[in-house]
Amino acid sequence: MSKHSTLSKVGPLVGAFLLCLSGVGLVGPASQARADETSQDQASPVGVDGQGNPLDIPQDLLAAATRESGATEGSVDGYSPSGKSDEKIIGKDGRRHITNTTDFPNRAIVYLHKHNGTHHCTGWLVSSDTLVTAGHCIYNDNGWNFDLEYSPGANGAKRPYGTAKAARIWTDTSWINNRNSKQDWGIVKLDKSFPQVGYFGYRWQSASLDGTNVELRGYPGDKSVGELWGMAGPITESLPNSFRYQIDTFGGQSGSPVFLWDVRQSVAIHTGSTGGEQNRSTRITESLFNIISEVKS
Repeated sequence: MSKHSTLSKVGPLVGAFLLCLSGVGLVGPASQARADETSQDQASPVGVDGQGNPLDIPQDLLAAATRESGATEGSVDGYSPSGKSDEKIIGKDGRRHITNTTDFPNRAIVYLHKHNGTHHCTGWLVSSDTLVTAGHCIYNDNGWNFDLEYSPGANGAKRPYGTAKAARIWTDTSWINNRNSKQDWGIVKLDKSFPQVGYFGYRWQSASLDGTNVELRGYPGDKSVGELWGMAGPITESLPNSFRYQIDTFGGQSGSPVFLWDVRQSVAIHTGSTGGEQNRSTRITESLFNIISEVKS
């Protein structure tokens, strides 16, 4: 497994936005849960349209963010129009170069890039016109990021399904106000639909997922522009709002789906490094699950 430098070398003043530019993949012992991660935070949505105008948050969305079902888990299935999910991965251990980007679920993984095509982040479709990513990919110290294009199934310079821009964007109020890493999530409603692509399912559960094998795939900035890479590994720590693992990643893979391969359901959004010997993700809680479901409908 490859080893990269940790985010602790970047320095705390750089800001959480650099998680998508300098995230790392590391090997080492599990770190201890910090005291501020022992209780679960509820997600709280805030959004803007494609011109940066604040969105009125519908009552249904506000209600979804606070609704508790009393259940211990919930899920939404993914969908592939072709019904096929072929896999032909190049490589052995560590990150693998994935070249069959038009196969499902790879085509539902979205390359977030600047207008000139340079790396930025990763996202994943949850409907034909809605994607999930990390909050720091769409909101940073300069505010909302509108200089982004969204290309499903990108492979180098190829954009097999075309490219969209953002029509509406949401993240969490606590991410905007204090960069709360427990709520580092983003949702983008695109200005065009991709019905031929399909989309991921997603799920939440209150029980621990320690030891559960997950797949993480995205567009790392240390590889050639527009290349999709992935790796599988077990979750090593289940915290109320996050998961930790020793899966190798690099900047640009922020926003990648952390998903259960057999059912193509994402359980988390990759966000970067813990600053120690693990990488981390924003866990899909019941609250965030409800928000995603409401926005995509």
